[in-house]
Parts: sequence; C-alpha cells; structure tokens
Amino acid sequence: MKLTQSILATLLLSTLPVVAGTTPAPAAPTPVAETPDISYNNLEAGWFHRDFDGFDTTDGYYTYASFSPVQSLFVFAEWGQDFGDLVDRDLFSVGAGVFVPLVPRVHWVTTAAAGYVKTDTLGESDDSWAFDASTGLRVELCKICELQVAYNFSLDSEDEYHSASVGLYFDVAPNVQLITRGYFSEDENGFGAGVRLNF
Repeated sequence: MKLTQSILATLLLSTLPVVAGTTPAPAAPTPVAETPDISYNNLEAGWFHRDFDGFDTTDGYYTYASFSPVQSLFVFAEWGQDFGDLVDRDLFSVGAGVFVPLVPRVHWVTTAAAGYVKTDTLGESDDSWAFDASTGLRVELCKICELQVAYNFSLDSEDEYHSASVGLYFDVAPNVQLITRGYFSEDENGFGAGVRLNF
C-alpha cells in the first residue's frame, strides 16, 4: 500500500510543471510613443526689422500669446509697432488656428485672423482692417530645435499680399526658447528675434 501511495505521489508531483506551464504569461507592456514638445500654449515677445522694397526700413517690437483650450484648436492674439524715417505702423490681430499631427514630430498648422493696421506715411495716417491666413508646418528637428515654415496671405480694403516665412526655435532652458525668424514677399521683407515661453 505504501508503495502504491509513493508511486501516486511521484506521478502527481511530476505533472505539476505541465499544469503550471498552461497558465498564460503576463503580456509585455506596450511601449509608449514619445510625445513631441510642440506646444500651443505660449507667450512670445521680440524685435523685428522690415524693408519696404527700397522705400523705407523700420525696426519695432511685437508680443504674441497663444492658448489651446482643446486638442487640435488654439486661439491667439498679436500686437506690435515699428518705426522708420517715412513709415510708422501699429499692428494688431486676433484669430484661431487648427493643428493636425501628421507624424509624431510634424504638425500641419492653419490659422485665420482679423487684423488692424494703422500706418503713418509722410504725415498722412491710414487705418485699415485686414484678413490674414497662413498654412504651414511645425517640425521638431531634435529635442532642442523646432522649425516652422508657412505660406501667408493677407487681404485688406486695397490689396492682397502673399509671403513666405521661416523660423527656428532653440531651447535654452525648460520651457524657454530663443527665436530667429524671417519672411519674404514681393514688396516687403523682414527678419527678427525673440523669446518664447511655453506653459
């Protein structure tokens, strides 16, 4: 009897690894995709220089604020002034934009805004409202550098304008970037530099 019990116990113990092996192993954790540092909540301020096709050059400053209340949508406002020998201008615009992630590090961005421009030229003052629109890409080139390229369109009561712009944003501290930017059109070119705070 003891021999029979010993044989049965040995057989039961030998089946344990087989039974234990039938339990499914826990699934490996799904890797989390890296989230790019492309923010639409920011404050920006800087200096710019404009060249009006040989007529005059101006220097000025601007401020810009952007806020994204929901995914893929942001609102913004911009104000600036520039001064020259023949031309002084005040500029203000407010608008909204949408952004579409094409791949993790590239966003397609389109904006539309209503703008106001007051221009003083040779003692005469002109106030006008304008519609501004742009479409382009924001590209995170690396962890510390972002590229922005865009086509810009403006329409006021007298004329329409087309231009291209390009900007580079360099991280210099957590949530702080230095900016270099230029834009180019048939009648007016410009470049500038500034600081952007992301939050």
